[in-house]
Amino acid sequence: MNELIRVMTSPAGEVEVGKTFRVMLEISNTFGWIENVQVLFNQYGEGPSIVKQMKKEEENDGISVYCAEVQFNRLGNYFFFFSLEINGKAKVIKISRKTNQPMLMYPWDESPYWRVLVINQGFEVPKWSQDAIAYQLFVDRFCKGGK
Repeated sequence: MNELIRVMTSPAGEVEVGKTFRVMLEISNTFGWIENVQVLFNQYGEGPSIVKQMKKEEENDGISVYCAEVQFNRLGNYFFFFSLEINGKAKVIKISRKTNQPMLMYPWDESPYWRVLVINQGFEVPKWSQDAIAYQLFVDRFCKGGK
């Protein structure tokens, strides 16, 4: 695990629409002078639809902790990554394809983002569907008739 960068969210993985989603970024000061830390969210491949400036909440043992809170007003999957400047140079933090851990990259480097699912308030997964596998069949795909 990359001990120099750590990402945490609360709640983890999903949040109800209109509720607060908190993102924390821990980053080692050994990278250099860190400033202008932002978290950028998008939905379904659009450009960043939500950009939040992150506040530095604490610094302990050479690790700076940045936090931001956001509320989503639409259901669905949102994807996020971090943008920052280190020693005056633009960088991003995304998930490494090789290690599946947070990694410092240049803005043009392609790599996966973190995901958060925004659900309806009070939504609960039905007990019968937990640990189940479901199939959806599109009958018209098997043998289209007529024209």
